[in-house]
Amino acid sequence: MLSETQSTKVLLMQAEELLHQLSAEQLQFVIDFLNYLAEKGGIERETEYTKRLAAHERIMQRRRKIQARTETHPDATEMIRQIRES
Repeated sequence: MLSETQSTKVLLMQAEELLHQLSAEQLQFVIDFLNYLAEKGGIERETEYTKRLAAHERIMQRRRKIQARTETHPDATEMIRQIRES
């Protein structure tokens, strides 16, 4: 059985052999596709970050509304940490 590093090296050698068999047009297609995948991953990460940031802002707005209506409450962060640790 090959180790993960050895398996990766074998796959890279096979990929290199296959890339040498491609025409210039096919190779450009592969390059463009890999760039697209890399860009898509970046876009997905940015989208997820934006969603998390928006959710955090909604939570903070809701918290401010509740505090204004019911007066100040102690910060629950420490209590949440204690619950998670137990």
